[in-house]
Amino acid sequence: MAGYTANPDIRQQAANRLALVIAASQPTYPIYVRVLAGGDWWLAGITSLSLFAFLVVPWAARRSPLAGATLIPVAGAGNSIVGVILFGRASGVWAFVVPSVLILALAPIRHKGLLAVVLAVVASAAVLVAPGPIGHFSAAGLASLWRLNVTSAAILCVIATAMLRR
Repeated sequence: MAGYTANPDIRQQAANRLALVIAASQPTYPIYVRVLAGGDWWLAGITSLSLFAFLVVPWAARRSPLAGATLIPVAGAGNSIVGVILFGRASGVWAFVVPSVLILALAPIRHKGLLAVVLAVVASAAVLVAPGPIGHFSAAGLASLWRLNVTSAAILCVIATAMLRR
């Protein structure tokens, strides 16, 4: 893994490691949804497909610093939008837009402020107008999903800040 995440830019190297941390967490999400919310938990497997985008971040960063730095937040925001379509806004999955924008703001690229604003506006608008939910969950299940997603997004903010603050 050290060789795969290696990059001459230490900030991009940290972003590469962060991408692999996020990818590693993706396969467990359907399990959490099944245990905490029940209902149409199997839909969470669709959101786990984003792990492939996170896995290619180090490879993309070696080819283009801009691609490497923007792939994590774009994949995260895209995954949030898909989550809203699958689970609805009441699931709290929209909260992952926040760490996506934060990761872009901390990314090792120039002119990231404008990119972060664009991502925040586009992802927030998409979350607000996204159709859904496709899945059906009880009120208690949705409350559990909300706690899981909002807490996980907050934890990801802390991890991303710790890893990318240089």
